[in-house]
Amino acid sequence: MHEKLYWDMIMLIKKIALVGFVVVLTGCANSEGLEKQVSTLTQTVNKLTSKVNSLSSDVSALKEQQQAATDAAESAKSAAEEALSNAKDANERVDNLVSSYKK
Repeated sequence: MHEKLYWDMIMLIKKIALVGFVVVLTGCANSEGLEKQVSTLTQTVNKLTSKVNSLSSDVSALKEQQQAATDAAESAKSAAEEALSNAKDANERVDNLVSSYKK
């Protein structure tokens, strides 16, 4: 009877050891898979970071171009207003000149 109990205990210990070994192997396999996933995610994040930096650069360049275009438009507007004012003054002088000849 004690001998059967002894062998049952040995079998139980072997089963526990086998389950522990399987758990360790499964854990190692999962950690390799997780490491691969982490590596893939890290690469993806690095690529996205690079794209964001590139887009930020593009946005900054576009803002500069927009500011230059706005400045040019303001300058053109001022020049047009000045030309209009000069034209009105010239027309007024011509009208005065013509009216003085008619009198």
